[in-house]
Amino acid sequence: MTATHAEAIDARPHARAIVDAIHAGQINAAMNTMDHLSRSELISITVLLASVVDPGSPLITPAAAGVHGATLNVVTAAAHAACQIFDVSTSEFYGVGRRRPVANARHVVCLVAHWSGISVAEIGRAIARNHATVLTSISRADNSTELSSVAHRIMHTIEDGRPTS
Repeated sequence: MTATHAEAIDARPHARAIVDAIHAGQINAAMNTMDHLSRSELISITVLLASVVDPGSPLITPAAAGVHGATLNVVTAAAHAACQIFDVSTSEFYGVGRRRPVANARHVVCLVAHWSGISVAEIGRAIARNHATVLTSISRADNSTELSSVAHRIMHTIEDGRPTS
């Protein structure tokens, strides 16, 4: 799996292996497990830890995934607004959760980013999803009156530079 097509990964098995090794006093085994993880797996474990330490903390952002510039600004602003509207934490948004509000927030962000002219691959990098997932999200948001309406609201908010309410 490459960084450009990062998938959301369930970090729990890796986290469990690391915790078990440390609990058993096998620090080298824990370090060995971590050494063999991909970048995406490490990001997923960090999201998992962040959600336990501080569920509202934005420890994982598009910048952590290597996304910068205009894409970073649009995705970060859209994600912040969508998280507020759908009442989900940033950790949930960038994590592996699939609850309806989390999925809807991701769908809306993908649509806003798409409307902003950001490529599907770049959107995927920004939210740690592959291009097929981004395409599905864009389609679902675009075909939903409710999600499309939220996306329009967020898009206008970003363009005007004012906070969402």
